[in-house]
Amino acid sequence: MALLPDVMNDFAAGPWGGFGGLLARAQGGPAAGLMRTDITESKSDYRLEIELPGFSKKDIHVQLKDGYLIVSAEKSEKEAEGKAGRQYLRRERAVESCSRTFYVGKELLATDIKSKLSDGVLTITIPKEIETPKGEVDIEIGE
Repeated sequence: MALLPDVMNDFAAGPWGGFGGLLARAQGGPAAGLMRTDITESKSDYRLEIELPGFSKKDIHVQLKDGYLIVSAEKSEKEAEGKAGRQYLRRERAVESCSRTFYVGKELLATDIKSKLSDGVLTITIPKEIETPKGEVDIEIGE
């Protein structure tokens, strides 16, 4: 399975640009500048490093749907006051939500993808080759 078959030819493809077919689109208003992503490749996998400063693990949702990896982050602060009883005069750091969608192929399962959040960077590792059982495989019969 090749997620990035021809990086150089696909780099500028599509209305949003592209990166080997992996980058599909980014959404969001003021948050569109967030979620800057570096995509690297090794012999065995692809790695996405997505900047999500200020978001905690509970604010981030990663979903695999119809061959697309959807990464979304949502943070809501409903308080009108700032910290320690201070009132905001100007607020530029309030972000409601942002998301990115990457095409990764329909062969992947959610269990194939690994992710971790460290120092405001979400790292997602996607294997190049998916191990499929070879030979005879028993299939369990449910009740």
